Amino acid sequence: MRSGLLQVKWAGMVLRDHHGTVIVAAARQLTNCTDALDAELASIEEGLALTLNWTSMNLTMETDCVEAVELIKQTSPNTTIYGSRIQEIREMLREREIRIAKVYREANLVSHELAKLGRVQHRTESWFQTYPQEIAEGIVSDCNSMNI
Repeated sequence: MRSGLLQVKWAGMVLRDHHGTVIVAAARQLTNCTDALDAELASIEEGLALTLNWTSMNLTMETDCVEAVELIKQTSPNTTIYGSRIQEIREMLREREIRIAKVYREANLVSHELAKLGRVQHRTESWFQTYPQEIAEGIVSDCNSMNI
């Protein structure tokens, strides 16, 4: 959906511990996104903010957007339209030991399912130590069980 030059997008986020247990799951409406990359960066920013509020664990932030990972990992200032969002993400990453990693889209299905759930049901919501039943199958199949 377009609103002038800005688009409304939906984001899905899931925070798990190293065993794959869900700590927080969320679906969010993102407004003020200029394009798909901006929406990916906004999703990362929202996910980091949620994570920093709900856990003190060191962690790996996963995304299937290689361009977002590359922009965030660059050390030089970003002077594009994404610059302020990238700077905010970089600052959040420094708050504790958080690394960002690119994963295949198939390993990120729960986030996409949560975004779809939000979009279809017009639902912005967070679930703590649980998740909506609509994504239960994905929670099991997409668990990476990585040690951080």
